[in-house]
Amino acid sequence: MTDGFNPGGVWAPFGAFSMGVIQGDGQLVYLKGQVALDKDGQVVGKGDMRAPARPKAAFGLATVACSFKQLASVRAAHQRNGSKNMTATLTYAIKFVGNMEEAVRFHTEHMGLKLRFKSPEWSEFDTGQTTLALHISSDEHPPGTCQLGFRVPEVDRFYAERTRHGIKGVAPPVDLHGQRLAKLLDSDGAEFSVSGN
Repeated sequence: MTDGFNPGGVWAPFGAFSMGVIQGDGQLVYLKGQVALDKDGQVVGKGDMRAPARPKAAFGLATVACSFKQLASVRAAHQRNGSKNMTATLTYAIKFVGNMEEAVRFHTEHMGLKLRFKSPEWSEFDTGQTTLALHISSDEHPPGTCQLGFRVPEVDRFYAERTRHGIKGVAPPVDLHGQRLAKLLDSDGAEFSVSGN
């Protein structure tokens, strides 16, 4: 897993970009290519190609030459913020259906989806990176309702951190069908699942 970071005192890139990346739970730190901007985003050394490199090189050398204590501090901060950086990937869109045969026929014949497998309780379609799954409905999940399923690197850690930060847990992690699975509620009170190791 890799996570970006922006140290203080230097220009912070916008969007999904970052000044550096920590990989392997704080084991490796990579610095990105530097641009000719100071910490306030102003152009440095206009007309002098070497000028922008001086402060950036000093930043790079200082980062490389920092003590183990400083690296440990960066790693500790990374670990403290791990819950914010643990990303989830949408892997399942689960639709609850009243009649599995009719629902499978609708999705194959009318939607043109490729059936991965079918059973009386659960069926799946190949739809790219996210799988469409049909689940037989119940009183708790009436026909036509949907649920999202996410994959996370560490289900137990994800569940513990999210519930500690106020996310309501519905079902703690359990082993089910060869994977770890937990259920929580989103900001609208809708149930979602997380699976993984």
